[in-house]
Amino acid sequence: MTIKYYGIISNMKKHISLLRNILLVLCCIFPMIYSLRQVLCNDIWLHIRTGSWIWAHSAVPYTQLYSFVIGNKEWIDHEWLFQILVYPLYKLAGVNGLIVMRFLVVSAILWIFVSIAKKAERLFFLSASAIIISVVATFGRLQIRPELFSLLFVVIFIYVLKNYKGLNSIFLLLPLQALWVNMHGYFIVGPVIVLIFLLAKTMQAKLKLPFEWNANKINSQAFYRLLAVFFLLVAVSLLNPYFLKGALYPVNMMFSAIKDCVSGSYAFSSVGELSNIPIMHIILNRSFSYLSATIMIFFVSLLLNLKKVDIFDIFIFISLLFVTILANRHAGMLSLALGILALFNLKSAEMQGALFKAQGKKTIKRLLFRVMPVIFVIFLIYNIINIVIGVPSMFSKRYIYNLHCDTKSFILGRDELTFNQPYGAAGFIKKNHIRANIFNFFNHGSYLIFELYPDCRVFIDGRTEVYGDIFLRKWDRIRKEPELIDKIKDDLNIDCIVLPCAGDFASPFFKYLYDSKEWKLVFFDGKSTVFLADNKKFKDIIDNNEINLDNFQVNPDTVLIEAAKEKSIYPGIFIGTANFFYEIGMYGKGLDLINVAEQIMESNYDIHNLKAILLFKLNRPKESVDQFIRALKLQPNNPEIYRNIGGFYQGIGKSDIAVGYFEAGLQMDPDNKGLRESLELLSNKAD
Repeated sequence: MTIKYYGIISNMKKHISLLRNILLVLCCIFPMIYSLRQVLCNDIWLHIRTGSWIWAHSAVPYTQLYSFVIGNKEWIDHEWLFQILVYPLYKLAGVNGLIVMRFLVVSAILWIFVSIAKKAERLFFLSASAIIISVVATFGRLQIRPELFSLLFVVIFIYVLKNYKGLNSIFLLLPLQALWVNMHGYFIVGPVIVLIFLLAKTMQAKLKLPFEWNANKINSQAFYRLLAVFFLLVAVSLLNPYFLKGALYPVNMMFSAIKDCVSGSYAFSSVGELSNIPIMHIILNRSFSYLSATIMIFFVSLLLNLKKVDIFDIFIFISLLFVTILANRHAGMLSLALGILALFNLKSAEMQGALFKAQGKKTIKRLLFRVMPVIFVIFLIYNIINIVIGVPSMFSKRYIYNLHCDTKSFILGRDELTFNQPYGAAGFIKKNHIRANIFNFFNHGSYLIFELYPDCRVFIDGRTEVYGDIFLRKWDRIRKEPELIDKIKDDLNIDCIVLPCAGDFASPFFKYLYDSKEWKLVFFDGKSTVFLADNKKFKDIIDNNEINLDNFQVNPDTVLIEAAKEKSIYPGIFIGTANFFYEIGMYGKGLDLINVAEQIMESNYDIHNLKAILLFKLNRPKESVDQFIRALKLQPNNPEIYRNIGGFYQGIGKSDIAVGYFEAGLQMDPDNKGLRESLELLSNKAD
């Protein structure tokens, strides 16, 4: 009877273990599928072009190649190894090859996480949640760029150190560092992590710490072996084409970043990923909800492992939190580091046996082992449902990428269909064999370099550290004051301008050039535009391609419109182009485009709101208010629609109704600056 009983127990344990493994796989599916999404990063195109240059010249560049403005300025290309990897990969398999590369890197990170969590029993649900939440929190940084490998290397370094028992396997970090120093500027993080580990072990050996925190110390032989590894890591950092300059690059960048952050440089104030984050923003802002959840799980893991906490974990948390506050681009590194540290803490807590024995801790024990599993089971089921629903949706979901109404899946794809790149403008320039110095906006630089170098050179691209703060401010001033372009074009020999059709200052810049006698519009596709200087050099091209937007007609395929309508595909390009025409004052053209959008999606806030504004500008108030009301019904809690409707009634002279809408919007959002200014302006007029 006893043998039979233990046999049943043994079978149950096997089935439970199998179920855990299945759930771990399910936790990994969504991040792995998400890693197959389309290329979004602007910088990858510059990396591919530079990789091509390196292969062609059998050397790395020592001066910048691509901008006609800053000359032969020194360029420490610390990402050259990544570039010579992605170029042949792209040549062989296109963007899909790059996407698969990201898939493999994300899979490697998940494999490391699962290898720690797979033996979890009582704390399994917490471990599974730590995996999925910390990786999802990193999604914004899992772009196809050198940082992708830095995230993997950070995880490997922490994994190796947390398993360090004094063996020579620690020397495997050296070849990893040799790769890292030539792949991305974050390579300094490797030696810093080891230094923090050494500091933690020194404190555990020299100081009397609370609980059993001294238990994690290592013997002197293991310590000196690790110290040797640290100095060798620093030495290995010299193994780059730029030697000492290359090794000191991240140090110089760090001090420069701190200085720029304090002084409010252009890059830190205007480039999204370089802006700092107040700590309360991490806690309270919804966009950082997964990061704050990861931090919460990390602290819960410390609580569960309170007896044997490794102070290395605390030092890593403080260090990475500091750099994340300094620049939000480090949020991914913080999230993955806390994720793997939480898994190690949970593993340690499981190995300690009964975690809470004292009678006075029954409430905590009940909370952690009865309430918490229920919460995390619900959370895990919720995520599994999202996976079951979301994965097929990710494969089937499509977006419209041109004004012909062609669509494409968000997963994998072809090169020219990537988001927000001026592939149409670049294609026009190549087709017409234009050789020029191109004035461009920041986010277009890398793609223009990829397509057009060496025949054309750009004004600016995403390498903020190469251009410097003074130049970035100069470019920003030109962007905001387009008349300055005519004052510098002769000195810099600027004879081609490529503009986006969306974004800050794009529309006023376009309107200035379009109204100018000095420039001619020769290409427009709703995503990007090309202007050429009106001179003899481009006379034939202008004669054959000059565009008069009064004659512009959008003729999408009716079959494709019906297909898009059937699949409820968001008509973003039609809405965006309609908004562009609104901003340049061509309201009739905007209305034509928004009507196409409405054919595809009949009930959408953005469509009805913009259509109402366009109708109002065209002096069709009755139709306008009808569209505003439809938009209001779709988003009754959106304060902006109250501002728009209030502005409508203000425009037709019904100030009392306008005040009512402004006040209603302010009740929903008391801090809304636009609503408050509109109400104050109306009140001042009444006085």
